[in-house]
Parts: sequence; C-alpha cells; structure tokens
Amino acid sequence: INGIGMILLPRRLLYSILTVLLLNTSNESSTINAMNINTVIKENKMPRRILCLHGRMQSASIFSTKISGARRKLERSYELDFLDGPIIVDTTNKDDSTVVLRAWWNRDDNKKEFGIDDAIEYVQNEIKNRKPYDAIIGFSQGGTLAAALSTLNVSNVRAVITAGAPYSEEAVRIISNKKDNNNDDNMG
Repeated sequence: INGIGMILLPRRLLYSILTVLLLNTSNESSTINAMNINTVIKENKMPRRILCLHGRMQSASIFSTKISGARRKLERSYELDFLDGPIIVDTTNKDDSTVVLRAWWNRDDNKKEFGIDDAIEYVQNEIKNRKPYDAIIGFSQGGTLAAALSTLNVSNVRAVITAGAPYSEEAVRIISNKKDNNNDDNMG
C-alpha cells in the first residue's frame, strides 16, 4: 500500500524485522540476522520512534503491559509511544471501575461504526504535535486504525504491524474519501 509494508508475523520475529525495516536506509533488501541488525543499529544514531495503538476496551497502559516482552526488547533501540484512544468506554458493569478503558471509535446497537474519521484526525493531530514516527503497531481496533493511517502516508511511516485488526467497511470508505479529497486539492 503506497510503498508501506504490511506485515503479519510471530512475536519472536518482531524485533528483528522492525530493526532491519526501520534502520536500514538503503533500498537493498536485507537478510535478517544478528550481524546485520547490530551493524544497522550502530550506523544509525537517530532514535527511531514507534506509535502503539491499543484495541477497543483497552488503554495505552494496558496495551503496554500486554506486549511487555516485545516492548522490553524494542525499547533497547526504539522509543515507543503508547497513545490513548479519545473515547472513554462506559464500564459501569465491570468489576474494577478504577480502570479507564478506551476506544478509537464506537458502534451502535446495529454494529454500525461511527467516529472513525474523528479517530484518524485525532491521531494525525497527535502525530503533528510530536516527532514523526517510523512505524505503527496496532492491536484490534488500533490495528485497523494503523492500517488506515498508513494508507494516508502519515508521518513517514515505514512499517505497520497489526494483530487482530478487523476489516472495517466504514474505515475503507473514509480513507477513500480522504484520498479523493487530497487528489482534488492537488489538482485544483
């Protein structure tokens, strides 16, 4: 999708593949092994940044905890930024009311999704207010959002990793409209 690699992989390969994708600035394909990972890391002094987007009924801190094994390895070479979704989910029926659960968008009783465009805009604004990201990791709803953002060429993203990202017809429609509007703006 627009030169951005979409990857589904086992957790144990995440660190190695991200390292080669993000730090190898040459256009040549790379064989992933311990030697070239260390060489690539040494040659690149700039810290690389990864945006992490949680799933529905989670939060930034919950997602950080859930991927703690991968997070510890990634933090050796990358700056990870866990972002909270803008919507607080009603948890009045849950046992622990102290935990604030979040979402990126909502669904009505008929399972119609709404607020995806607001979620895209929310993350785009957050990215503009921070340094650029080299990659996005997203789980579930956050994975769908990561894929959507990657198709809009947000923030020089070079890799997107998703897990459990459901297909969203509404997200596809919104992205198509945004791309059409961008093309119209560039032509006029």
